[in-house]
Amino acid sequence: MLAKTQNVELMIKACPCCAGVAEFVDVKSSQIILWQLACNQCGLATNLEDKKSTCLFAWNKRTRDSRIKVIGSLIILAMLLISSMAFVLGMMFSSTI
Repeated sequence: MLAKTQNVELMIKACPCCAGVAEFVDVKSSQIILWQLACNQCGLATNLEDKKSTCLFAWNKRTRDSRIKVIGSLIILAMLLISSMAFVLGMMFSSTI
């Protein structure tokens, strides 16, 4: 989906949780209008902001951040698994000598 911000069209990326479609939601608060991007499927949303462009950049950044967190978690998990296996193997071989 494309969003127009300051006469520039930018792509709204898919939801990082469910790959659903996100749309702008406006909330009227006293004299100002606040915006957020929200997923139509799972309801994930950005914080309320006074500019659409701020919401758009925050939303599109989530996908990149989510991938980095998943990769980091997998690396840590692999390191824990390898160190546990090394410990168990070390205990097995040291007790037989």
